[in-house]
Amino acid sequence: MKKLLKKKYKNYQLFFYDEKYQELGKKIVDKDVKIIKEIKVTDRNYVSKIKYNGGLYILKSPRNEHRKFQRKVMTLFKRGEALSTLVNTSKLIDKGLDIFATPYIAIVKRKNGMIVSSYFVTEYFEEKKKKGYKKEEIQKWLELGKKLHDKKVYHGDLNPANIIDTDKGVKLIDSQCKKYYFGEYRSNYDKLTLEYSTYGTIGKQKWYKIGAWHKLAKLIKTMRNGGEKNVKGIK
Repeated sequence: MKKLLKKKYKNYQLFFYDEKYQELGKKIVDKDVKIIKEIKVTDRNYVSKIKYNGGLYILKSPRNEHRKFQRKVMTLFKRGEALSTLVNTSKLIDKGLDIFATPYIAIVKRKNGMIVSSYFVTEYFEEKKKKGYKKEEIQKWLELGKKLHDKKVYHGDLNPANIIDTDKGVKLIDSQCKKYYFGEYRSNYDKLTLEYSTYGTIGKQKWYKIGAWHKLAKLIKTMRNGGEKNVKGIK
């Protein structure tokens, strides 16, 4: 795998594996890229489709980690979402797990050791129109989750909004691709997130074991958002 490169530009640190994306990072800091479409603008995230040098990209700023005080303080000890996404996803792609939107560059600004602004850029895909939550379609999503969990990596928010069907196959987005080391709580939480977000049941799978980790994940999910609500059958 290529070496992670780091360059300082103004008050930002640019991280990338390929030199050609350094200039794109500088243009983003200078706000000198064309915004084609703002996809999501919330207190938690900013996501847009941008154009630079004839190419299209997705630009994301994880605002939560520098707007919420507790999350901001934690960045004293962490890489932050942008850099974690770049490093973790690049490692998995390098190992042949080509189920992600490829990340190109992370841009991070710190003050007193804490992140105060950050961005990362990934490749852009033309998304096919979703055909609804049918079992055949969800089965493909389940297989993506299985590939991820087989590597002891969890998504964190495995729902249809973060699974896109493209001409290059089904891809996962919006994940830091963090490792888990003990038990299967994280993988079961991912599976439950997918199940609940499709308003139905995925049924028993060979890798979807109803055991202690599943029960713990279900308990935590119920405590966080009411758990299994408005469940309908999938056609």
